[in-house]
Amino acid sequence: MNKGWLLKFGIFGLVITAAVVLISFGKRGSADRGTERVRAWDFTLLDMQNQPIKLSDYRNKVIFVNFWASWDVHWHEEVPIFNALYEKYRDRGFEIISISLDDGGTNDIKPELERMKVNYKVVMGNESVSADYRIRKIPTTFIIDREGIIRKHYVGILSKAELELDIKTLLYEVPEGGLSLRE
Repeated sequence: MNKGWLLKFGIFGLVITAAVVLISFGKRGSADRGTERVRAWDFTLLDMQNQPIKLSDYRNKVIFVNFWASWDVHWHEEVPIFNALYEKYRDRGFEIISISLDDGGTNDIKPELERMKVNYKVVMGNESVSADYRIRKIPTTFIIDREGIIRKHYVGILSKAELELDIKTLLYEVPEGGLSLRE
């Protein structure tokens, strides 16, 4: 009798654990940071020309930091959306830094970037930056405001309309201290 009860209790525990894991890792879309103000972790990574790109050099810009890999089917869906958004808003203070988590290095992904006509910055990621941003699934995108604060976090692919609304909101947001007029 006790063995039967223990077996049922054990199975119930496994089902609950599996459900929690599936729910937490299977979410798509926005995972807002709410009122919590988390500063984006700074990084310096190499771009496709082996030039260093440092996140903090883009202060005063709205930035998408996107983690991806060329083998992921969602990346092929994201590129046209990101290309269009970058083209439309780059002159207004918007930037995209796309962090490849491919193993092979720049020479392995350059042909794919050219084929997809990527028009924004692409850098090679590493374990350290993946750990800092707690990347568990790709694609994952962080939206960082002009002050370097992570404002939104997306896991999975989103619509162009939703991403564009986020860009507009942050580009035209009044700073916390308000506006100051200079004479």
